[in-house]
Amino acid sequence: MASNSSFNGDFQQAQASRVRASFLLTAAITERNALRAAALGAQRRYDALLNSIGSDPRFAMGVQHAWRVYKDAEAALATAEQRVVTAQSEMRVAHTRLSRLENMRREEEDTTSGANRGSHARYSNVRSEGAYGRRNDYFDSGAEYQKSRNQYRDRQQEKNQGGSSRRRSASPQFVPMSAPSAPKKQRANRITSNQIQAWHAACTEAFKDKTAMRAFPEPPTEPCSDLTCALTSRTLKACKCNIKKCFAGRSTLKTDRLQFHPDKFSAVPEDVREQVKKAAGEIFVVVNGILN
Repeated sequence: MASNSSFNGDFQQAQASRVRASFLLTAAITERNALRAAALGAQRRYDALLNSIGSDPRFAMGVQHAWRVYKDAEAALATAEQRVVTAQSEMRVAHTRLSRLENMRREEEDTTSGANRGSHARYSNVRSEGAYGRRNDYFDSGAEYQKSRNQYRDRQQEKNQGGSSRRRSASPQFVPMSAPSAPKKQRANRITSNQIQAWHAACTEAFKDKTAMRAFPEPPTEPCSDLTCALTSRTLKACKCNIKKCFAGRSTLKTDRLQFHPDKFSAVPEDVREQVKKAAGEIFVVVNGILN
């Protein structure tokens, strides 16, 4: 490490970069969510015109305009999605750099503290030897030095004989308790095919009579490592990755898209209608994205 001041400067710069990347990512996700809602609204208007007017040439201009608005909203949404991906990349780079600098700082602190402990131990050993632990200038020869040291040792042994030695021998032996075994790492819950089939069956059953719906069937969930999913607010517990897994490999995606269109839930009781529509809209957006 070049110097402490330069390292601190790099560390502060890395922290600032991560804060900036986090801010940009949050802003990109907020913009993406707003554009997604706008695209969904444009598609609803287009579908409503198409279903109510059909191919009546008198209203062809209105239908075409609604289609252009919908396509423009989709293009803006795609651009926003790209901004989110770019912001995620910057966030990962900033986080990696800051983690590397934190590790370097930790290693330097460990090295410094280890050196200090070693110096203290050497100093303690020198002090513990006492007046006879090193060659004293009062002795002119090695024989005199050794003789004096032996005499000192004999006096210490005579002084310590008796009760102290018996007390030491009679002291109970310390038997360390066995350390508790570490808990086994539980395997993270994963979405199974049985759960997916059960959820689709629950949706089919619940959608038969929407006037009796009180809640939207929750899709199965599993832990998700996508940073976008963690920062996105939603009605369902399941994120977009969980929902994609529930529709992976299905041959009825076009039918599913119509089935989960929010307008299909207008007959739901009014007190829960908005919540159910939001949940259905989250499913609809993911399925529509798979088809497109």
